[in-house]
Amino acid sequence: MKKQEKQNSGGIEADIKETIDGQFVCIHNSDTTYMTGVTLNVATSTLAELQALTITNGNGIAKYPDLHLCTLQDFLTVCNKYGKVPFIDAITFTTENGCLNFLNILKQYGVLNRCVISHYNSLTELDKIRSYTKQPIIQLNISGQMNIPYHPDRMEQVFNAGIGFGNDTLTIEDLRQLRKQNCFVGVWTVNNMSDALKYASFGVDYIVSDNIDSFNTSSD
Repeated sequence: MKKQEKQNSGGIEADIKETIDGQFVCIHNSDTTYMTGVTLNVATSTLAELQALTITNGNGIAKYPDLHLCTLQDFLTVCNKYGKVPFIDAITFTTENGCLNFLNILKQYGVLNRCVISHYNSLTELDKIRSYTKQPIIQLNISGQMNIPYHPDRMEQVFNAGIGFGNDTLTIEDLRQLRKQNCFVGVWTVNNMSDALKYASFGVDYIVSDNIDSFNTSSD
C-alpha cells in the first residue's frame, strides 16, 4: 500500500473482514491459510490472534520479513496520507454492531463520502450499509453478463450505487444502459494496457489492476 505514494493511481483496493472481537483486518480469504500457512478463521478469531501470525506468502514477500495483517485503520491511514480513494471490497460483518462500527471508522477517517464499498455477487452486506447511510458508493461486483436477477433494475432502487465488471465482461451497451440509471461503473482486474485503453475509451469511472507499475511506465 505504501508503494502507492509513487504511483499515479487514484485509489487503493483492499478486502476487509470483521473479527470476532469487532475489529477489521485486510484479508481476501475467510481464513489465514494462504497468507500464513496457519489456519485461523477470521470471523472466529480475535485481532490479536490474527496479528500474531506472520505472513509467509504473497507477491514479493521476501522483501517484507516479519509482516503481519494490517487493520482497516492502517489501510485508511495510507489512503489519506497519499490522497487515494479507498476501495473496500468483500466487506464481511461478524458482530451485531459490526456494520455501524465499520461506518463510524470511515467517518472518523473522513472517507465516508469518498470511498467505494463493493461485494462480489451479493447485496447482503451492502444492504446493511445502505440501511444506515446513503453516503458511500456501494457497488456490486459481477463476473458475467448482466443477467443476475436483481440486476440492473435493483440499481434504480439504491442511491449512489455502482457495478464492477470482471475483465472481458463489460460491453459498451452495458455501460450505456447503466449510465441511464446514473450508475458508477468500473472494471476489474485489468492487467494489460490494451484492455485498459479499451475501457478508458468506453468512459468507465475506474479500472482495478494488479499491474499498475507497467501502466505508469507506458508512454500511453
